[in-house]
Amino acid sequence: MEYSAEEIELMDQFLNHMYTNKGYSFHNSYYMEKYKVTYEVVEFIMEAICETSDNGPNILKYDKSDGGHYAIVDFYNYKCQKFINNGGFKKYFSLPEKINFPSVFTVTSTKSNSNSDKSMNKKEVFVTYSWDDEEHKDRIISFTEELRKNGFHAEMDRLRSQMETATDFSKMMHQAITDYDKVIVVLSKGYKIKAEGFNAGVGKEYGMIIKDIDISKNKYILVCFEPITNEITPLEFRSRHVLDLTKSDNYNDLFAKLKNENLIEFSEVALEKPIIQKKVIQRFELNDEKIEVVKINSIFDGSSQFYNLYQKIDFKLQIELKNDTIEGISDYNIEIHYPLKLTNYDVAGRIEGEYKICLYEKCPKIFPGQSKNINLENVSLTHSYAEKVLKDTITVKVYSDKGLLTEKKFPVEDVLLVNNGHGNEKLTGEMFSDGKNW
Repeated sequence: MEYSAEEIELMDQFLNHMYTNKGYSFHNSYYMEKYKVTYEVVEFIMEAICETSDNGPNILKYDKSDGGHYAIVDFYNYKCQKFINNGGFKKYFSLPEKINFPSVFTVTSTKSNSNSDKSMNKKEVFVTYSWDDEEHKDRIISFTEELRKNGFHAEMDRLRSQMETATDFSKMMHQAITDYDKVIVVLSKGYKIKAEGFNAGVGKEYGMIIKDIDISKNKYILVCFEPITNEITPLEFRSRHVLDLTKSDNYNDLFAKLKNENLIEFSEVALEKPIIQKKVIQRFELNDEKIEVVKINSIFDGSSQFYNLYQKIDFKLQIELKNDTIEGISDYNIEIHYPLKLTNYDVAGRIEGEYKICLYEKCPKIFPGQSKNINLENVSLTHSYAEKVLKDTITVKVYSDKGLLTEKKFPVEDVLLVNNGHGNEKLTGEMFSDGKNW
């Protein structure tokens, strides 16, 4: 009988599912839901599988009811596994002659023999796990089936044990580690207990894996079907990458690991490296504290006049300092040298020649880049000494524990200014009078 490509595809899917899950009974409704087909289609595919087996491959046993219902009751393990591995119904129906199963894969081409041998000997992925409970076992069966549907030749103990009547599980375990390209280790609470206690097959297998995992760096893939915690992760695996397969996004990571493909494609290394901007070394200065005396500000504080000429003018003085360093300056003193006749008699200070020297301690801290105004003594300019004092200077010296930091002289005539209504004006001796000559 001739079958369409869609029908042959369904025949292969049904056969793979039934063979992988031998011992489990599935009703037609299960296949209707799984493959989204009608009851009649399920019956037709089952009949096609059974009748085709009779006509050539002879891979299974079945019962046929009086009503024409087909039910598969057993498989010829070796023949069925070989039939599936070598292309199933799709391959069978593509052959020019539908002869009995042993001859189907014994073709004349040497190349074809090589390919079939390669398919039979293909050991791509083995899934290993702990026999925790039936629900866990069923999940691993479904997981292995899903890998096979995605093109990976995945096997597990339940699949391998169906090929033999007296399976040697110790040998199977050893071959899983040595013969397969990839080994997927499914972590669970039961797996951890057996592994860390080196009990049963899981314990022996765990001992082999921890000896080989650093040598075969791309062989072992750790996965789980529950959140990743220390309760499911053996001690030797705790620092290693584990894929949580409850998250659908991680299946892409799994497939990439199975195919040895990178998830991220990095660029080729450029031929030229960037030019490094060099830091400019500042000129070495022995005195690393630099404070600038910007200016002395005068504030008019009253006057006495006679016919628009001054007899006396009072000023408040402030000195402006600026910190030009990269660190704050706090431990410093200021020394001001005033012309002797400029200060009042009650201002504290020592007299040296024609100057009274006043010391200002406990000066405020000046932060990097900051300017600070510091109040000085009040001064008075009288008619008796105005002309002489205006031609003199006020000297400012700043000291620290390292000695003199800076020194600056200010002409009195540039400091003591008055506002004439149009701006600041310098004072002169002619602007003063004692009031006696009028």
